[in-house]
Amino acid sequence: MRIMFGLVLCVLAASACGDNIAKETLIGATCESNEDCDVTGICVKGMDGLCTIPCQEPGALQECPLDSYCDRENVEADGESSERTLCFPACDSDRDCRGGYECNGVSSGPGKVCVPKK
Repeated sequence: MRIMFGLVLCVLAASACGDNIAKETLIGATCESNEDCDVTGICVKGMDGLCTIPCQEPGALQECPLDSYCDRENVEADGESSERTLCFPACDSDRDCRGGYECNGVSSGPGKVCVPKK
């Protein structure tokens, strides 16, 4: 009985950890400045700011947290407009994105992301 109880506790602890990781990401959260995003976060300006983090390879698997993809976009951040490689929230259509953002295909690889409307 003790072994079974211990196994149940381990499974519950492991599943709770997994849930917390997904909830901790701020990718897609509204922001006004980088300080509104997590430590390595960047606030991309659009209709409302959008929190994101840097990544290396557009379309690469596991570059970004769950429910987001790495893509290269021309965005305004840190007071300047430039092309950057960042994690953006995943989407299937424009309805999945908030106002001022649209759902576009990732520049390299599968998936679509919410990016500021151009």
